[in-house]
Amino acid sequence: MAKGPQTDVLIGLASQMHNIIPQRFFHERNIAPCFIGYDFCQTLVDVLRNNSLPSYFSPRTRRMALDMTLTMLNYFSPYNEKYRAILKDVGMVDALLEVESTPSDVESYKPFSGTVGVVAESGSPLHELVGKAKCLLIDSAPLQAPEEVL
Repeated sequence: MAKGPQTDVLIGLASQMHNIIPQRFFHERNIAPCFIGYDFCQTLVDVLRNNSLPSYFSPRTRRMALDMTLTMLNYFSPYNEKYRAILKDVGMVDALLEVESTPSDVESYKPFSGTVGVVAESGSPLHELVGKAKCLLIDSAPLQAPEEVL
């Protein structure tokens, strides 16, 4: 299994897949995003638990795992209910509580050019991502995929 920055990159690529491949591609071909299963969900939980204190070498690992979790719960309809059940089963709610209780300033910045310089992180703060993921996992209402612009 990949470690550190490699995990960051692999999970980051997976979480952005929906920006490259439109959802209708899966629906028109009746293809399930089958790369996501129990083992992958367990990996996301492990990443969150093993990075309770983010390193300076790969500070975005928890953010990437949260992005992937939100992608699974928001995007891959009608499979998102399956993913919610799997994520609950592997302990994602507890992992989210751990992330919520260990905020880090390191995750608010992106390093560039090695260890020289930083730039403020764009997008939602980490605590907002945790809150969204917790709501989607804990809420019992059926999940709805966002409307796709054709």
